[in-house]
Amino acid sequence: LIDVSLWPHDGRVRQDGARSKQGVASKPYVLNLCVSPVFRRRGLAAKLVALAERLIRDVWGDTEIYLHVYDDALPANALYEACGYEALQYTYDKEFPYSKAEAELLRTSTW
Repeated sequence: LIDVSLWPHDGRVRQDGARSKQGVASKPYVLNLCVSPVFRRRGLAAKLVALAERLIRDVWGDTEIYLHVYDDALPANALYEACGYEALQYTYDKEFPYSKAEAELLRTSTW
């Protein structure tokens, strides 16, 4: 399963029903990616990422994808790195500040 949607590209982790601040464009965002334990280690996660990338490029017409991964999620970090993703630096926005918990999450998990 891979779940993608359009979210603000300012790195904010939104709660259900939350909206982006005005003027912030939305970009494709990977909400979830999971493979049943029975089917792991067969390259399915990389194929799901490739499928999502193709959909986003060919149907949505976009070339950037955002996602969040905890630093201690080593298999996930290895997957995204192998797929060509790069970790992004945390940025603080005075106009739309993050809570302390959100800021800590973003410092360690934005890709």
